Amino acid sequence: MFNADTLDTFCFRWPAANCFVLVRVLHQSIALLPLRSRRAFLYFHNAPLPHQPTFLTVVRKPSRIHTMFSPWRNTLALSEQSSMSSDEEVEEQEPCTLANVLHDLPHETWVHAPCCPTASDVDDRTVFLSTANSVIALEARSSVERRMFLNLVRLEMPTTCRIQRNMPAISTQELVQRLQKRCQGEAAEMLQLAAQVTRAKKEIVSYTDHLTKLNRSCTALAASLHEYQAVDNHHLQVLHSVKKQVEQASVDCNKVRHRLHRLDLWLGANPDLVGAARLRLMLDVGRRTPRWYWMFTDAVAIFVVGLAVAGLWK
Repeated sequence: MFNADTLDTFCFRWPAANCFVLVRVLHQSIALLPLRSRRAFLYFHNAPLPHQPTFLTVVRKPSRIHTMFSPWRNTLALSEQSSMSSDEEVEEQEPCTLANVLHDLPHETWVHAPCCPTASDVDDRTVFLSTANSVIALEARSSVERRMFLNLVRLEMPTTCRIQRNMPAISTQELVQRLQKRCQGEAAEMLQLAAQVTRAKKEIVSYTDHLTKLNRSCTALAASLHEYQAVDNHHLQVLHSVKKQVEQASVDCNKVRHRLHRLDLWLGANPDLVGAARLRLMLDVGRRTPRWYWMFTDAVAIFVVGLAVAGLWK
């Protein structure tokens, strides 16, 4: 039966990825759709292969014994069992088609890959999809289906295949030389990376030493700060006590100043008493009185001054 959706689509097996691939041939590229489904498995392994010419075969006529035995077949004891088995063998299931496989994947996205398919010289079912970076090996259902696929590719993409075909082939020696150059370049890069790693290790060791010294300096500074804080607290306590003493001395000084002011006022109010005591002292000094007299005079003066101070204190 003709189906336009499956006319340019083929089902291959991808052994490297352990899955199936639907390959659709477009005008300038090939679309790929990897999938793992039961219908794809049934179609690849159980669907009828494409029609191909076959040689003329001669149908053998049944033998005479078989002809004689055929009318008596239903009279045997195993006729019912044999008929049941023959009915089971005759019964066939409807085969899975490529349209059924596509029907299960209505929303899948195809991957467009510009490549050139080529046939394998070793196997008649293997197809190589060659791109600029890699090669994918796919297995077809049969050699006839592979031939159909390659013919359709040559029909749809003649220019791409011609360009791929005209590319110069690389010999084994050239490939080995290229690989050697690549290995040498990678070895040089590895040596450079090793040198960079060595320099980085030396820098890490140097940074570690500097960090160790810095850690020691930080420890010493923390200890000094702790001692300074202790001394500073002691000095603050001393200053606080001195401040209290200064405040107390200021209060006492104000008290003494107040008392002296009161004494000046009292002396100003009693000038005769003070003048008489001063004159008497002068006269006594002039007469050179005995020592006991001076002691008595001093005691009297002290007593008078004490009385005056006591009066002022009260």
